[in-house]
Amino acid sequence: VTTPYRAQSQLLQGLLKEAAHVDAATVHKFQGSERDAMVIDLVDSWPQNKSSKLTGASPDTALRLLNVAISRGRGKVVICADLEFITQAHPLTSPTRRLIEEVVGEANKVSILDVVTAGLVSPTTLWCDGWGEAIQVLKAESVPQGDDVLINLPTRDFLDRGLDQFVKRQVDQRNSVEIWCPIEVARDFEKEKELKITLRNFGNAGVAFVGEEISVVGGRQENSPTCVVKSRSFNAVLKRLSMP
Repeated sequence: VTTPYRAQSQLLQGLLKEAAHVDAATVHKFQGSERDAMVIDLVDSWPQNKSSKLTGASPDTALRLLNVAISRGRGKVVICADLEFITQAHPLTSPTRRLIEEVVGEANKVSILDVVTAGLVSPTTLWCDGWGEAIQVLKAESVPQGDDVLINLPTRDFLDRGLDQFVKRQVDQRNSVEIWCPIEVARDFEKEKELKITLRNFGNAGVAFVGEEISVVGGRQENSPTCVVKSRSFNAVLKRLSMP
């Protein structure tokens, strides 16, 4: 599994730590070697407003990187990409855009929802239809007393009754609960005196870390597909990479 970016490769390494037959690294680390199958994660998406130097802004650099990534696979090559972002934000000269439009083509495109609903993911990962459904999953979890809870709420859209109930229960259990959010969201939690509120965000998506094992990762909207991951290594790496 490969990606242009060091931070993303570290996240993938954390997620795949227990997968003995899977390697994760940047594209450059795979240069000179081959694998039976390659999964290429291009990462780029909103809120970026243009391609990066490694994927399209510098055509020569991007072309060399893509050439290395694709040619490492002896049998299968799977490319993970935000197609809407590529077609709208990448210039016509972008090698990534040309790859998607001319090489992959319509016949070989597969929606991520077709993959995750088919169960072709780690059993430690549960996909939900939105942030609210993921919070209901959290409410069903038995969170040990003494665990820390950290939640990123970028807008009021991520507030719901289920979240209020989850937070109140953690506070009542005397768990340390910290919420990162803008001031208009913070006002909804004024009655919970034991909460720690940080008036800033570490990203524009709904994210939660519960203890050392559970991570909830959503999108920019509350109804975006959201995943609940149970993995100590993933939790640790994601927290380290996402927190300012």
